[in-house]
Amino acid sequence: GHRNPKLRSGNTFENIQLLSNYGMLDHRQAANLGKHYHFLRNVECALRLRSEQYSSHLPKDEQELAVLARLLGYSDSSEAASVFMEDYKKTTGEVRKFYKANLDILLRTSL
Repeated sequence: GHRNPKLRSGNTFENIQLLSNYGMLDHRQAANLGKHYHFLRNVECALRLRSEQYSSHLPKDEQELAVLARLLGYSDSSEAASVFMEDYKKTTGEVRKFYKANLDILLRTSL
């Protein structure tokens, strides 16, 4: 945003698309980031729904994880918590990998 006003937006999905449109992300990267952002925002919203206090921490209790998983649309099975955690770990790992590989370039070229 600072050096490139065209990249200023308060909407994360729009920003991801703008970075792709200006060639700072390829279309595959933009699609993946959008998908991961959507998943993580849904997790954040589900955490808020299940707690009276704002929390960004996943529950440690398996039953509480299962409740969270069901709020997110996972099946009502004994595997819901573990399937959710697999998806969560995969998503956060891919986001970390992306930022580790690209953050320096994005900061130098777009901000």
